[in-house]
Amino acid sequence: MSIPANIDLFNRFSLAVFQKLYLNFPIPIGLDVSDLVMSVTPSGANFDETFNSLHMGGDAIDFLASEGFLVHSGVLLGRSQYMEVRLTMKGLAVLGSLPSAIDRKETLISKIHAVGSKGLKDAASEQVQELASQAFTFALASAPAIAAMLQRG
Repeated sequence: MSIPANIDLFNRFSLAVFQKLYLNFPIPIGLDVSDLVMSVTPSGANFDETFNSLHMGGDAIDFLASEGFLVHSGVLLGRSQYMEVRLTMKGLAVLGSLPSAIDRKETLISKIHAVGSKGLKDAASEQVQELASQAFTFALASAPAIAAMLQRG
């Protein structure tokens, strides 16, 4: 079964957000959702897919924030600009994790950088799916440990 277009775009967008926030951590940054979405929308996307992808960006940021991967201080221009966006401890921990390659000691963010350096727009959907899946799987698996750590803090 092929990866649905909405999931593929969400995965590409999420990886781009993670990469951008990681490279700027701990400094909160502004995110231009439209620019970011267009940088990851596959080259062969038709007009409807491209138009719909512009609306998906704000929903994706809101989802990532509600799941605890990032925080922001507000939105402008109909959710096309997010202000002061930064990774949370959970987001940082997930990106620094070694979910499937412990023996190679390659962090998830290293894998994201490797794919992102070639352009998420043209990356293979399966490769993007694998990285996004690793991020979200590790987040679910580590949630109790991260919550306990934060409560002790």
